Order: sequence, then structure tokens, then C-alpha cells
Amino acid sequence: MRGLRRILARTALVVAGGLTCSPVLADRVELIVARDDRSVEIFMGMPVLTAVDTFGLDAGMLIGPDGRVPFESLQEGTWQIADALWERVEARIAGQTATFEGMSLMVHPLNQPLPFVTPLNGLTAISVCGVPAPEAPRGLRDLYLYAGFVAYPDDPGAPITLRLPNPKGLDLMVREHGFGGPLRDRHVHLSPGKPLELAVPRGPVAVPVAVMVVVMVAVSGLFLAFAAGRSRWSVRASA
Repeated sequence: MRGLRRILARTALVVAGGLTCSPVLADRVELIVARDDRSVEIFMGMPVLTAVDTFGLDAGMLIGPDGRVPFESLQEGTWQIADALWERVEARIAGQTATFEGMSLMVHPLNQPLPFVTPLNGLTAISVCGVPAPEAPRGLRDLYLYAGFVAYPDDPGAPITLRLPNPKGLDLMVREHGFGGPLRDRHVHLSPGKPLELAVPRGPVAVPVAVMVVVMVAVSGLFLAFAAGRSRWSVRASA
């Protein structure tokens, strides 16, 4: 099953202790963007009704004949539902059209938000084996959706442009990770038609590090020169 090995291998690293749940806000979409040397992963979280009303997801892919969500059917694999959710998203990496594949999609009770801060949180949230079926079947308005997507561009560190369906404007919580750790968190409001720009903020980090190295070398040189001068002065004084 597409993406299942990747999901299971990463979610096996989850440590139950220390996890904190992020609050769910209605009508806000959460994004986790994760980059490594080979790939770009994007995890999305949103109320199921937002997925249906804004992203155009066919509700029939989730609900049964009774209008409820049969959780047991989701455990058979859901990457095709994730692909359907992504259909109206336009993605570009380094200015070129990028193809993202759906890894998995899962729904959880709206009033029981999951931790959704790190890429590992994202993989856990989309795991099809991580949600027990509720005692009473739930409708769409009672559920929150998590989905994961992956692409393999030539340069995973290149700027990413996403055009999300937002005919009425869209509020986002964007968490960017890459190359060893978190990069930045930000709240974004996209007006209708406005794209979301994602870029690795390398410049502001690299400059201070370089300056620090130069300063340390200069200070070390001054210290050695001062020590050498004191040594010569001591020799002359004793003579």
C-alpha cells in the first residue's frame, strides 16, 4: 500500500509521554511542511466540513448509506481519498509543477484534537491503525480530518508555492520543518486567490554564524597576541 511502510516506520518512533494536543479552531487549516534531502512532506488538518465545502472533497468517499462514517472501511487504506482532497491544490517547487502523492488520510473526533506540531505528529495523525471505531457512528460535522502528501523534487529545499482552494479566504497555521529541526511557525490569512509561499529561511541563520566564527577567531588572535606580549614583558622585567 502506497506510503504505508513509510508511515509505519516513522510512527513506530512515537513516544506517548510528552505529547500535547493542539487546540482545534473551526474554519482554520493546519499545515506541517517537512523537508529532507530526498522529499517534501505536507500534512494537513482541518474540520471534515472544511474539506468538503472548501476543498471540494466528495463527502460520499467518507460516509456510508446512513450518513455516518464507517471507521472500519478507513482501515483498508485511504490514500485515494487523500489524492481526491489534493485535486484542487496547485503546487510548484522552484517554479515547476510538483506532483504530490497522497500517503494516507484519517478522521478523528472533532472534540479530541491530536498533537499536530511536528512531522512525526502528522504521520501519527494519518495512521489508519491509530483510531478505534467510536461506539456510536459519527457524522461529518463531528470529525476532524488529517491527510499526508509527499513529493520527490530535485531540490527539496527550493521555494514552494501552493494555491489552495479559498474562494472566501482561508486562515492557516503553518509549521515548517526541515534539515534537522523546526524552521518557523506562523499564522497566515490567504485572501481569495492568494498563493501560500514556503521558503527555507536559511539566510538569517547563516550570516550570524559566519560573523560569530570571524569574531571568535579575531578574539582568539588578540588573546594570543596579548599573552605573548605579557610573556615578553615578564622576561624583560626579570632580566
